[in-house]
Amino acid sequence: MATACLSWATFVLFGLVVPATSHFVLACSSCDSRHGRPYDSVVQLSLSSVATLSFVCLSRFVRKYGLRRFLFFDKLCDESETVRRGYTNQLNSSLKLLLIFAIPCFVAECAYKIWWYASGASQIPFLGNVVLSDTVACVMELCSWLYRTIVIFLVCVLFHLICHLQILRLQDFARVFQVDSDVGSVLSEHFRIRRHLRIISHRYRGFVLCSLILITGSQFASLLITTKAHAVVDIYRAGELALCSMTLVTGLLIILRSATKITHKAQAVTSLAAKWHICATLDTFDSTEGETPRHDSGQVFPVVGTDGESDGDDAGDEEDELDNSKLIPAYAYSTISFQKRQALVTYFENNRAGITVYGFILDRSTLHSIFGVELALVLWLLGKTIDGDGRITGNDATKFFSLSKLSRQDLKPVWAIADSKRQGYLGFIEFITAMQLVSLAQSGRQITNDILNSDVDFQSLKPPSMEGLDELIAKKRRSLKSNDTEANGSPTVQSTPSANWFSSKPSRKASLSSVTSIIDGLKRLYIQKLKPLEVTYRFNDFVSPALTNSDFDAKPMVMLLGQYSTGKTTFIKHLLRSSYPGAHIGPEPTTDRFVVVMSGTDERSVPGNTIAVQADMPFSGLTTFGTAFLSKFECSQMPHPLLEHITFVDTPGVLSGEKQRTQRAYDFTGVTSWFAAKCDLILLLFDPHKLDVSDEFKRVISSLHGHDDKIRVVLNKADQVDTQQLMRVYGALMWSLGKVLNTPEVMRVYIGSFNDKPVNEAAVGPIGKELFEKEQEDLLSDLKNIPKKACDRRVSLLFLF
Repeated sequence: MATACLSWATFVLFGLVVPATSHFVLACSSCDSRHGRPYDSVVQLSLSSVATLSFVCLSRFVRKYGLRRFLFFDKLCDESETVRRGYTNQLNSSLKLLLIFAIPCFVAECAYKIWWYASGASQIPFLGNVVLSDTVACVMELCSWLYRTIVIFLVCVLFHLICHLQILRLQDFARVFQVDSDVGSVLSEHFRIRRHLRIISHRYRGFVLCSLILITGSQFASLLITTKAHAVVDIYRAGELALCSMTLVTGLLIILRSATKITHKAQAVTSLAAKWHICATLDTFDSTEGETPRHDSGQVFPVVGTDGESDGDDAGDEEDELDNSKLIPAYAYSTISFQKRQALVTYFENNRAGITVYGFILDRSTLHSIFGVELALVLWLLGKTIDGDGRITGNDATKFFSLSKLSRQDLKPVWAIADSKRQGYLGFIEFITAMQLVSLAQSGRQITNDILNSDVDFQSLKPPSMEGLDELIAKKRRSLKSNDTEANGSPTVQSTPSANWFSSKPSRKASLSSVTSIIDGLKRLYIQKLKPLEVTYRFNDFVSPALTNSDFDAKPMVMLLGQYSTGKTTFIKHLLRSSYPGAHIGPEPTTDRFVVVMSGTDERSVPGNTIAVQADMPFSGLTTFGTAFLSKFECSQMPHPLLEHITFVDTPGVLSGEKQRTQRAYDFTGVTSWFAAKCDLILLLFDPHKLDVSDEFKRVISSLHGHDDKIRVVLNKADQVDTQQLMRVYGALMWSLGKVLNTPEVMRVYIGSFNDKPVNEAAVGPIGKELFEKEQEDLLSDLKNIPKKACDRRVSLLFLF
C-alpha cells in the first residue's frame, strides 16, 4: 500500500504538477523570440497524456496480476531450457533497449533546458534568488521529462519482452515437426500458445488502441500548429516539440513492430504444417508406387533448392525453425496417418493466432491500413493549413463573415451573388464584392440578385462592421513597424484606415508638386490605397507578390527570342551602334545565357546571383529558378542614350529539331514566361534558312500565351535570299507560326537585315533595299513608343488589381 501511494505521488508530481507549473508559470510570454515557447502546450499535453495512460495501465497490470505473473515468469518452469535461456537474455537486452531510447532523449532535453535557463535567466519568472530558482526549476523539469519518458518506454519495452517470449515458444513449438510427434501433443501445445497470445491481447488491447489514438492526435496537433500561415518553426521554438514527437512515435513503433512480428511468426506455423504434410504425402506415394526406394527411418531429405545450390547460401540472418526452407525429415511423420495430418493442417488454416485489438488482428495488412488512413488525414490537414492560393473557401467564409453578426439567411445571398461563377471560393474581386454586400445588409438594405446593377454608390460605402477587425488591423500595423522598409530601403507609407477602403476619394488631396510623373503617381496610389488592402487580405498569396519600387522604376524591357545564330545579339548591337560587355558574335551558338543589357554609369558585367538580390532591380523573382539558372544569368551595364529608356533581354538560342534529348539544367520555359510577364515587347527572330519551329520553340511560344499583344516577329538576314525566295520564306514562316499560335490573325512581321553590314542589293534589288529601310523605320518607331505603352500597361495592371 505504501509503495502504491509513493508511486502515485511521484506520478502526480512529475507527470502532472511539474508540467502544469512549467506551462502556466514559466510560459515566459514576454521573452524574446528565441525563448518563447509557442508549442509548449502541445508538448506538455502530449507527454503527460501518454505518460498517464502508460502509468495507469502499468499500475493496473502490477496490482491485478503481479509483476511475476504479468511477465509470465510463473510459466517458465513448463518451458524448455532453450526458451528459458532466451527469455533471460531478452530480459537483459530489454533493459538496455530502455536506456538506448530514453538516454539520448534525456540528453537532448538537458541541453535544451540548460541553454534555455542559462541564456534567458533575466527574462524567466523566478522566486527570490534567480540562480537558485532557475536551477530548481530546471532540475524539476528535467526530472519530469525523464520520468514521463521512462514510463512511456517501460510499458512499450515490457510489451516487446512479452511478445519475444511467445516468439521463443513458437520457435520451440516448430521443432515438433522435426520429430515423430503425435497430433494430439501438437494440438495441445498450439492451444497453449494461442491462449497466451489471447491473454496478451486482452491485457494490452486498451493500451495499444488508446496510445495509437493519443499519439496520432498529438502528431496531428503538432502538424496543425507548425503549418499555420504565420507559424515560425526553428530549433529554438520547435526543438522540444520535435523531441516529444520522436519519443512518442518511437514508443508506438516498438508496440506495433512487436505485435506484427509475433503475429507473423504465429501465422508461419500454418506454412510449416503444410510443408510437413506435403513432405509426408510425397514420401508415402514414392514408396507405394516403387518409383524411388524407401528411405531409412533416420534419413533426411537433401537440403537443395531447385537451382541446385545449397539453401543455406542465401538464408537470412533471422531465419529460424518457423521460416526455414528446409525439407522435413522422414522420421517426423512415419507414424502419422494422412487423415490426421490433413485435419491438423486444416485446423491451422482456420485458427490463425496473433495479437488482436478488439477482434482486429495486428499484422502487416493492418499496418498498411493504418498508414493509409493516417496519410489521408495528413493530406487533408495539409490541404486545410497549407493553401498558398489565398482563396476564401466556404468554411473560411463562414467563419469570417460570421464576424458581421448577420444571420445565415442574410449571408446566403451574399455568397451566392459574390460567387456568381459557382467556383466554390472567392477571389480578390469577389471578396470585395462580398464585403460591400455585407455592408449593405448591415445598413438594412435587402440583398437581391440585381443589386449590383442598381444605383447604389459602392465607392462611397462604409466598410462593414466586423467584430475584432479593427484590433486585427492595429496588431498588424504594430507588427509591420519593425519591417516598415521596402526591399530597396525606402520607407513604406502607412496604410490608410479601413474606413477609406471603399472610398474613391482620398482623405487629403495631394498637391501637384508631389507627383512628378505618371509612374510616380501610380506608385504613390498603389502604396497608399492598394497595398494596405493586399497586405490585410494576403493578396500576394493567391495572385502575385506585392509590387516594390523597382517594379515601378524599372525601364521598359524588350526580350529577344529565337534559335541560335538568328542575329539576336547582332540586333542589339545594331540598335546601340556599339558592342556591350559580354557580347560575342560568331557562326556558332555564342549566347548561352540570359543577358540583360541596361543603362549604367560604367561598362561592366554583373553576375546573376548578385543582380537577383539587389532591391533596386526588378529581378528578385528569378531566385526561385535556383542557382543553376542564376549561373546562366548576367547583367551588362553601359552608358547609352537608348538604354536610359529601354532595357534589352538577350536570350540563349532555342534548341533546334524535334524531340531534343538534351535538357537544360534549369526551367528555360519558366524563365522565358517570367520575363514575358515583365517585358513590354517580345521579338521573335527568324532566319530565312531556319524556319522550323522546334519542340522547345513550341513550348516557349506557348508560354507566351496571354502576352500576344507584346509579340512581334522579325525576319532577320532577309538579304541572304532573292525577292522570289523571300516571298516563299514569308509564306512558310506564316504557316509555321499559324500552327503554333493557333490563331487566324497574322501578327506584325518586320523584314530586314538588322546588322551593320550594307544590304546585299545583288540579291534583293533596289525595291528590296527600300523595303528593308522602311521596315527598319517602322521597327524603330515601335521601339520608341515602348515607354508610352509601358506606362499604359502599368495603369492597366493597377486597374486589374
